[in-house]
Amino acid sequence: MNKIFVLILIFVSSFHIYSTDKQNKDLLKFARKGDLESVQRLLSEGAEINIRSKDFGWTPLHFVLFGKDTPEKKDVFFFLM
Repeated sequence: MNKIFVLILIFVSSFHIYSTDKQNKDLLKFARKGDLESVQRLLSEGAEINIRSKDFGWTPLHFVLFGKDTPEKKDVFFFLM
């Protein structure tokens, strides 16, 4: 019985790690696009606000500040601040 519980726990934990990794990658992507609604949704679902990109080490706020300038990014910037 304990072995089954441990296996289930490992499976559920690995799924959470996978989904969090995907959420974090999506958070960076939507911050770069200036998609406030998606950024808010991902953070409420458990994405990490201080996640860093693997290539440059940028956070979502870096992507907002240094990406292409769009009116939508202003809202994302103030939300993340």
